[in-house]
Amino acid sequence: MRKIHEIDRRNLQSIVEPGLVYLDFQAALAPHGLFFPPDPGSGRACTLGGMAANNASGPHAVRWGTTSAYVLGAEIVLADGSVITTGGVRSKALKSSSGIDLTKLFVGSEGTLGIFTKLRLRVQPRPPARAVILAGYAALEDTVASLDDLFAAGVLPSTAELLDRSAVEAIQRWKPELGLPEGEAVLFIEVEGTPEQVAANVRYTEAIVRRRATVTRFAEDEREIQRLWSARSGMAAAAALAHPGKHRIFAGEDLAVPLSEVPRTVRRARELGAELGVAVIFYGHFGDGNVHSAILIDPEDADEVRRADELADRLHKLAIEVGGTVTGEHGTGVVRAPYMRAEHGDALDVMKRIKGLLDPRGILNPGSLYGP
Repeated sequence: MRKIHEIDRRNLQSIVEPGLVYLDFQAALAPHGLFFPPDPGSGRACTLGGMAANNASGPHAVRWGTTSAYVLGAEIVLADGSVITTGGVRSKALKSSSGIDLTKLFVGSEGTLGIFTKLRLRVQPRPPARAVILAGYAALEDTVASLDDLFAAGVLPSTAELLDRSAVEAIQRWKPELGLPEGEAVLFIEVEGTPEQVAANVRYTEAIVRRRATVTRFAEDEREIQRLWSARSGMAAAAALAHPGKHRIFAGEDLAVPLSEVPRTVRRARELGAELGVAVIFYGHFGDGNVHSAILIDPEDADEVRRADELADRLHKLAIEVGGTVTGEHGTGVVRAPYMRAEHGDALDVMKRIKGLLDPRGILNPGSLYGP
């Protein structure tokens, strides 16, 4: 199930099978001058079907959006064995207001309503140039104000990635030569476009960011850009070095909150980690409020496992309390299913009715998503 059936450059779409790995798809698109914008950090391993099932995204979601924006249609096997095609059986249109949008119903349903066997995906022309701004801040609140300054100036960056103090300290141990600035937070801000646009925009954007940041620098050379981005992509290695003998667990790790609530969320999360005596590193896709927490434990220590579970529970509840969601891009699964009622209220009953209609025997991914 890893075949690419078609890359249609003129119509900006591709038909693929769901087992195709994300990076393999990007490599196939590159000779056509195209790319698939959602960019999860697990791109070396994750499949396009998994991305559609979870409505995955990544750092570039602030500008390009999530997977759901790029699934134009799908071939789906239902629980009774029947096969349907959503988005139009012969369609190659990039938009439609015809009928109920069943594609959106299945995207993000985590395989609980049907199984993808083909995907018709929208792809985009790849911007030929980019630049990255690195900015250090004395306080988390200044990062929010800085991003608001950009929005007020009509600037929508391609990415705005946050590292809080815990992440910066871990990376400084791992790669001190990167010279990340000291302070409470660091932002990585990327702009894209033609070389001429990028040359002007990176300077314009950096001037706005400099109003609030304690230090800024930018890179236009691709080698230097990749060197700076290695600080963000190397979080796993940096975390392991900062906390030897500890292993990351994936629970409470994917909160998404209003942009204005990011500082309060990170600070309260830090307090919770300290209170429970659990090591946590915070970072995330700041441009859309997606706060990641890397909870690090010794899995052989039963008491530490218990405290980590409690921390994850309190982080999920914190996200809902501040007007956010328990998962911005990783999906609900089993771990976050217990919080669906608190987050969605009576709408959860409608979700369960749809599940019951399409899968009355409950054979598709049982136990996931819907909660008690």
